[in-house]
Amino acid sequence: MSRIRWALQHGAVLATVALLNSGCAVGSASTSPSSSSPAAPTSSFAATPGAEQSPGASGRLIALADGVDGGPGLWALDSASRWTVVAPTLGATGMGRIAQGIVIAKGSEVDLRSAADLTKSIGHVSVKWPSVSSGTPIVALDGSAGGKIAIVGTDADKPYYALAETDGTTTTLAGAPTQSFTPLVAWLDETRLLVLSMDNLEQSRLAVLDSGSHQLNNAQALLGVRWFAVSPDRGTIAVATASAIYVGSAATILGASAPQPIIALGASEVVWDMTLNATGSRLFTLSGTVGADGTVGSIHEVGYARGSGGWSKVLDAAVPFGRAIAQVYLP
Repeated sequence: MSRIRWALQHGAVLATVALLNSGCAVGSASTSPSSSSPAAPTSSFAATPGAEQSPGASGRLIALADGVDGGPGLWALDSASRWTVVAPTLGATGMGRIAQGIVIAKGSEVDLRSAADLTKSIGHVSVKWPSVSSGTPIVALDGSAGGKIAIVGTDADKPYYALAETDGTTTTLAGAPTQSFTPLVAWLDETRLLVLSMDNLEQSRLAVLDSGSHQLNNAQALLGVRWFAVSPDRGTIAVATASAIYVGSAATILGASAPQPIIALGASEVVWDMTLNATGSRLFTLSGTVGADGTVGSIHEVGYARGSGGWSKVLDAAVPFGRAIAQVYLP
């Protein structure tokens, strides 16, 4: 698989990773700061008529990233576009949303935390994989409104999709992709999950997995999908390809015709790790620039807001951490 795909899957793009043309990655550089109180990053805002200007005025952007006490931890971006440390999360491998707040994966362990206090656990699940090694790390997860937790684990580059119960029992999701550009999962409703799947031409596509019928249906319009995000109200989907960002309703994004992009990406720009606010009116992405030597640098958190005139950039803030694992937007 390509180095870009490997880097996106492992969160290594943030660490100025060499992106070579082919072959599997063998390592990555890291620039994680050792201080738990980093200096405020530089940032800039573009005035957008009808759009809220402060990123934290109606919610919080939370990132799970390196640089907290020598390991991964939770970071928050405040309304003045300053990153602050929330709590260390030693050994964390993934993070997603649940109705109460967030869920953090640490290998095969799942830790639930309330949005009211992200420093304390409100529940714990020890995942019992039914057919793979118990040490299979969870790299992506998402909670439905009804409390179901969908998880994706990876073992030797093969993704495993399952539903986890509160007692740790897991049910394998039959029909799930056997290969994906990025192991992602998000609930569209109480039965359908959005995932990434490779078609028979090795093109990365959005796909809908029905957890009841175990059927996987590839979306036809968008090709080369690298990342996606679903809003907490499940009404909006954001998609990143190598050349553009798309945002729209599920019917629009999963339809037969490709929608118009909201943002065209530059030839050297790469975007990953996207998250939407509750109503899908604000989008946050991690963005970097690919240099002539194939490394990704100048990593920024970039935010867009939907106003009366369409989508506009409202946030451009440097990140103080070296490697991001996941990010969510909490109300």
